[in-house]
Amino acid sequence: MGCRPTFRQIAQLLFLAEIGGEGAGLHLAQGLRVVKAEGRMGFGYPQGRQAVRGNLLEADREEGFFCRELPGPGEYFLEGLGARITLCFLAAAPEGWEDAAPQPLYCDADKVSFPMTVRSVRLGDRFHPLGAPGSKKVGDFFTDQKIPVPQRRRIPILADQEGIIAILGVRPDQRAAISPSTRRILAVSLHPPDPGENGFTGKAIHGK
Repeated sequence: MGCRPTFRQIAQLLFLAEIGGEGAGLHLAQGLRVVKAEGRMGFGYPQGRQAVRGNLLEADREEGFFCRELPGPGEYFLEGLGARITLCFLAAAPEGWEDAAPQPLYCDADKVSFPMTVRSVRLGDRFHPLGAPGSKKVGDFFTDQKIPVPQRRRIPILADQEGIIAILGVRPDQRAAISPSTRRILAVSLHPPDPGENGFTGKAIHGK
């Protein structure tokens, strides 16, 4: 269509196709606009060809991305979210924990490993939602849950080297589910930020 997208823009197009919701879109070079509608990607020049630089629409700007490594249990500040995350080991889940799910997250500590990362959703992310018959793309899961597009990049993904552990506050992965054979619990909580926090607090709770 007279426009050569960069590798970065191709990645953005793939992200839009997989993660973007109804009406999300991109502005590319020369006035080319891409909009996702009814599950399809539409390309066009609604205002004609223009010698302008392409840029993302507000729903897809890169400042929505965040990533923080979690080397071990403790308390961390997530600058991209303006929130704290705490991770600690427990001998057992507290009484009534299932009623509080999915926040805090309680998972089998022996089925996950450090270092972990807490980050925004990425292209190609898949997980096995707890209780579901199999795995699915995170983007499809967000659509099924009717999560608005502007909120999706601010939903934290907790992952280790094996993959996603949980979409925090939404749904854990089946892999780390607590079972009768579980011997240790990893508890993960998100909290509003305290004034002045800007990094790891040093409150290591337990080593693994």
